[in-house]
Amino acid sequence: MTATAKTKPAADAPAEEPQQWTPPQVCIGQTVVFYYRGVRSRPGVAQVSIPGETAIGVVHRGQGYGEVLHINDPRLKTNPDLLASIDGLWEESTHDVQLRKRLEAIEARLDAIEAANAKY
Repeated sequence: MTATAKTKPAADAPAEEPQQWTPPQVCIGQTVVFYYRGVRSRPGVAQVSIPGETAIGVVHRGQGYGEVLHINDPRLKTNPDLLASIDGLWEESTHDVQLRKRLEAIEARLDAIEAANAKY
């Protein structure tokens, strides 16, 4: 038996489970871009009413929508019929994305400053 045969996985070994996709974190009251019934040509503004792990609830024009998936949710690609059973899609506003990137840059700079000061 060769060394490569020892390290080769068995044919009946279980495949690694794919890492579960998680949408961006949102909080109650946060403004998001909302696509009613997934119609991407008609974006609207909605406020998050129920943050969730895979779907969120939003309020748009005074109406509540309880099952709104993120626009990049991979389940929409594997199951296109899912779009017919949900209330809509959401994504972060451009403003929120820019704020998050600025915050990450500030945190990185702060970490670098703290690391430099730790040497002294």
